[in-house]
Amino acid sequence: MGKTVENPKTHVASCRMTGEVYRAMIADAKKRGVCISDYLETAVMQQIYSDVRSEMERRDA
Repeated sequence: MGKTVENPKTHVASCRMTGEVYRAMIADAKKRGVCISDYLETAVMQQIYSDVRSEMERRDA
């Protein structure tokens, strides 16, 4: 079924953090007057790029 959560406490904290991040992103999109789906697409792609790049840099170090 679902994925097993290794550490429920950090999982809950990370979910809460994700919710806060999304709320901040939505507020920012409204401020900029940008369509939220376009904004999220761009922001999510930037985050994925950033995460992947950080992971690659860590691996190379």
